[in-house]
Amino acid sequence: MRAVTDFPMESCRLWVRCDIVKLRVIIAKEIGVQTLCFRKVAIQDHLRCQTQCLTTAILVEVVSMKNKRVVAAHVIYSIVSLLVFQWIWYNVLQHVNNLHVTVYFLTPFPSMPEYRQDPLTGRMVIVAEERAERPHQFDITDQPYQGVCPFCEGNESLTPHETAAFRQTDSAPDSPNWRVRVVPNKYPAVVPGEVPAALLDHVFLHTGGKMDGIGLHEVIIDTPRHVLSISELTSAEVADMLAMYRLRLQMLRTDSRWAYVQIFKNVGAAAGASLPHSHSQLVAMPFLPPSLMQMLHRAEEYTRLHQYCFWCEHLRSEIRTGERIVEETEHFVVLCPFVSRFAGEIEIYPKHHESGFDQADVALLDELSELFRRSVIRLEKAVFWMKDSLAYNIVLTTEPFRFDGASIFCHWRFSILPSLARAAGFEWGTGLHINPISPEQSARRLREAI
Repeated sequence: MRAVTDFPMESCRLWVRCDIVKLRVIIAKEIGVQTLCFRKVAIQDHLRCQTQCLTTAILVEVVSMKNKRVVAAHVIYSIVSLLVFQWIWYNVLQHVNNLHVTVYFLTPFPSMPEYRQDPLTGRMVIVAEERAERPHQFDITDQPYQGVCPFCEGNESLTPHETAAFRQTDSAPDSPNWRVRVVPNKYPAVVPGEVPAALLDHVFLHTGGKMDGIGLHEVIIDTPRHVLSISELTSAEVADMLAMYRLRLQMLRTDSRWAYVQIFKNVGAAAGASLPHSHSQLVAMPFLPPSLMQMLHRAEEYTRLHQYCFWCEHLRSEIRTGERIVEETEHFVVLCPFVSRFAGEIEIYPKHHESGFDQADVALLDELSELFRRSVIRLEKAVFWMKDSLAYNIVLTTEPFRFDGASIFCHWRFSILPSLARAAGFEWGTGLHINPISPEQSARRLREAI
């Protein structure tokens, strides 16, 4: 947080910027913004008061830290900043009797995330500055985790109260003896609340602008064990993880506020993971993202013209040619998509038509979990040259809750997206990804990996 002090005087303007220390939002709200026009004595009294406020805020921040070096650095930096702050005020006060002083204590985070949409391109973003407080938010290299992991068994008190869990029948919520836990995200991209009518009526999606970031953001802790990749989970643990995905989708479908639920998993710092403990995330939204809406309209049109699901026909064609198939079981197929954005990109489909993952046959989750685990092992073995563990994202695409007839032309699938290269200027400028390895070549390498 930054304190900015403005001293307008007769013929000059002196700007003093003191980076005091990042204060908590609640403290910033208590201090607020004050405009002062006092005589010298009054300003001196006010200075002492502000110094006490800042000192209290610094102590609050320091107490919340655990790293001794960081604490020492913050204390030294804060003391020096306060001394400079006071020295300037007193030296200015020696030469003038009256000052007009405006002191701003700026809070870095808005109270509410926002959905924003470009009215021309339809591109949407979520502005959620509070997520900058996540651990290692801007660290893109995998480093050994030195803190206390809040997702490990026994540390349940370090997370918000659980929403759902698979646990022993005699164990209490927020206690050990669980297999999978669901908790609200401590640093949410969206927050619960009443959905504005403009979102329910899709007015916002046609006009652009911004709206309150209403939604639901949960963390699904896949296992009580401190492991990172799906390849380190047992097949039973993967099956529990998938069963929880299915259960949360079933529960949220009954809530009329949500139109779509996105479930995803980030593995490794390069893929956006903030903690090296296997976990997934769920974001429920009151509208359909524009890219998904466009895909649904095209799938709907295809079904209207051909009288069958595009994805079912697509899978029949892929299985018939076989060149992009990685693995096939009785009920599922793993393939590298024809239009792969990334080298080694994988998709997992049910062979038979199923529109929503919440409707998936629970009896087949064991088969799916083993296939899922083998697919990740294939990827990790295929990139044996990497110094660090493979980072990747997993994304579930499933039937939306509010789209007429979606059960006919939707087909759920998991996408596994390896983080082997970063998007650069061309990708950002055009939206086109450059893939250095064809999906046909990727599929061959993955087949041979195990």
